[in-house]
Amino acid sequence: LKVLSETKNSVVWCINAILQHEYLLRRISLSHNHRLNFIIFEKKCSSRYGITSEEIRLIEELLSIFKMHKESPFEFMKDGKVVIMSDSEGIKTLTPEKTKIFIEMAKSIINKTKSRFSGFE
Repeated sequence: LKVLSETKNSVVWCINAILQHEYLLRRISLSHNHRLNFIIFEKKCSSRYGITSEEIRLIEELLSIFKMHKESPFEFMKDGKVVIMSDSEGIKTLTPEKTKIFIEMAKSIINKTKSRFSGFE
């Protein structure tokens, strides 16, 4: 969970950097609502930065997992997997393979953000 937490943080920081950059260039307006800002990112910014719809889906899944983790009354490890139980969301199982997929997605987004911002140093 610690690795996934850091992965989520890096993706959120990239999204925030992209949103701030687009806001400064007056291409978008931002809201105090985080969900609305994510929708703005998805609809108006992601294609400009080369972020695919699959990566967007993985970001949403990662954020959902952490929301569930935060609200979860019960979590445990079984056979190298983390099982998160929630009253509202049901059961979510995290495998090492799924963690690797999230890490690769985060690396891709970091590289795309970095390459886009490399001319602003």
